[in-house]
This record gives sequence, C-alpha cells and structure tokens, in this order.
Amino acid sequence: MKVFFIVIYLMGAILLSSESSIGGIIEGNKKKLPSISYTHILDCFPQLKNNSLEFDVDLDILKKNIDQFSPSAKSIMRYRKVIYEDLISSESKSDSQKKRLTLSLVHLRNQPEYRMSIEKIDDKMTGEIISLPKVHEINPNKEIIKSYLINAKIEEDETYWIDTKLNKLEFSYKISNDSIIELDLSDKSKQKQLKCEKRKDRGVLCLCLKK
Repeated sequence: MKVFFIVIYLMGAILLSSESSIGGIIEGNKKKLPSISYTHILDCFPQLKNNSLEFDVDLDILKKNIDQFSPSAKSIMRYRKVIYEDLISSESKSDSQKKRLTLSLVHLRNQPEYRMSIEKIDDKMTGEIISLPKVHEINPNKEIIKSYLINAKIEEDETYWIDTKLNKLEFSYKISNDSIIELDLSDKSKQKQLKCEKRKDRGVLCLCLKK
C-alpha cells in the first residue's frame, strides 16, 4: 500500500510538471499586442507604420517619421519660454533669482516678428515684468538672447512650432528641454487629427480623432 501511494505521488508530480511546462510554452507563444497609442497612430495615418514604435511610442522618432512621410515647406516658431535661475542675482542676493524669458511671435507678414520679455517669477509662477532696452525687445538676435542666459541655470526651455507641410497636412509640436512632449497632425479638412502628448507618469498618449 505504501508503494502504491508513492507511485501515485510521483505520477501527480510528473503531471503537474508537464502542465507547467506546457503552460509556459503557451504563455511564451502569446503575441504581445501593440500599444493603444500606436494603434491610434495607424488608425489616423497608416503611412507612419514603424515597428520600433509598436510597443513604446517615442515622439522624437514619430516626428522624424512624419517629416519623412510629409516634408515641411516652412517651419515657424510661435514662442519660446525659458524658466531659469539668474546666478548673478543669486550671488547678489536679489529678491527674486528665478526668471522667465518669453519670445513670442507678433506677426508673420513678410518675415516673422518676435517680441521678447523677461519677468521675475515667484513660487506661484506669478511674473513681474523687467524693463528691457527697446532694441532688445523686438526681434532680438541670438547673441542678445544668449547674453541674458549665459550666467543662468536653465530649468525649462520650451518652444512651440507650426510646420507647413507639402501634402495638405497641418503639423504642430512642442519641445521641452530638447525632447518633443506634444504633437498634432491633421489634414486641412480636419476630418482626422492625431494628437499625442508625453505625460510624466503615464508615458506617451496618442489619440486619433475623426469627424
């Protein structure tokens, strides 16, 4: 009788081991599904198919795909916003060391015209305008802008761009600290629109909106 129970026990152990192995094989053969964001990208624009985006959408790579699929005829910066700590003010113990430099598009006409402003900002991001020389306010060149940031610790550098595409598409995107955090691609009829956003805790979310 004792031998009988030992045999039954061994047969049960073998059976469980076999089921576990088969289950592992089945589990291993399961195909990983593409992310919801990637599904939305293809739903709007199948031309943007890219296997490297299938499970983890990278907006920088997606923008490169968009530019290859639809080259830009013109690219216009709508604004640039820089949040920075003025290290010189910090050393002199000024009331507020944190500042916000904003470069905004005033109009296009023949050539884009930009206006620059600088504000002292508090912890609630409330700003107090700092007076600038008039020649620095309108269409400041790169050297002028650099002169305000050369002794600064930059916390955030954000730009927003609008591209004119060659094949009747409208494209805009936002860059923060050299990485794309938002993009919007649509046809001019607005029948379909792809909106993507990079969120800090949830990664990239893309939605295809259709009329």
